[in-house]
Amino acid sequence: MIHRCTRSLKLIFILNTLLISSGSMSSGASLFTSPSHTQLTQAEQLFTWLFSQNYTKKTQDLAATLGFSWHESARTVQLKDPLKNGIGEYFFNKKSKATLVLQAPHRYHDKYTGAIAKKLYKQGTISSIALNTLPRYTPSDQHDYGDFSRLKASMHTAYSLGFMAVNPNGKIIQLHGFDANKRRSATAQSADIILSNGTQYNTEYLLALQGCFENKGWHTARYPSQVKELGATKNAIGMLLRVKGYDAFHHIELNFETRKTLNSESNRRLEFLACLLEELK
Repeated sequence: MIHRCTRSLKLIFILNTLLISSGSMSSGASLFTSPSHTQLTQAEQLFTWLFSQNYTKKTQDLAATLGFSWHESARTVQLKDPLKNGIGEYFFNKKSKATLVLQAPHRYHDKYTGAIAKKLYKQGTISSIALNTLPRYTPSDQHDYGDFSRLKASMHTAYSLGFMAVNPNGKIIQLHGFDANKRRSATAQSADIILSNGTQYNTEYLLALQGCFENKGWHTARYPSQVKELGATKNAIGMLLRVKGYDAFHHIELNFETRKTLNSESNRRLEFLACLLEELK
């Protein structure tokens, strides 16, 4: 069993290296650079300022110090990762203070999740989105992988803490994708959407969200009462927020057909977005 796991990890590493070197993924680096404690502290300050809609030169200078490039329009501040170190890409809505952000931490592997997050951001009043800029299995300089859903400390954890500092009653929603053919149970295999919050107890928001999705025609399953898979119980951001006393974290898994639909059909995206926003307290 150990040998099979080792071979699998080696295969993932080789495939990821080949994909990066061939340019088939939108990143030019082959190593995820782990931020230092100082950088994480600075990043949390940066994101707190951005969620407070503080777009001053001081904020821009701090972004540059952390390796981001700053792009600003009348509606949006966008932070890019020009060196492709894996620090992520972030959009902040200057016109909205909605207490909801989206994260797509696996946009290269969970196909369409990054595109869906961007299109939802453009269509509605979501205050911010956060995306990864290196694939989840990119090796890191700490002999680990640059997976924002698994790293205990990352730019996405700093982003999440910055958001909660400004919006203690806000919601952080992660978008993921699953392959129905790889699920163990018939319930998971038949679901369009699987919902969880990383615990055995569901929030009122999660229950209301499920009801809204069902009313819009999506077949859903909720962890753990209806399905025992994809509960996000080990998601690093969810765990961190719970330790801090927040019940903000929510996890949405989309099957492939649902992702294709949300990516291509604006009317379905609007329905999906309406559910996300409608149940905010």
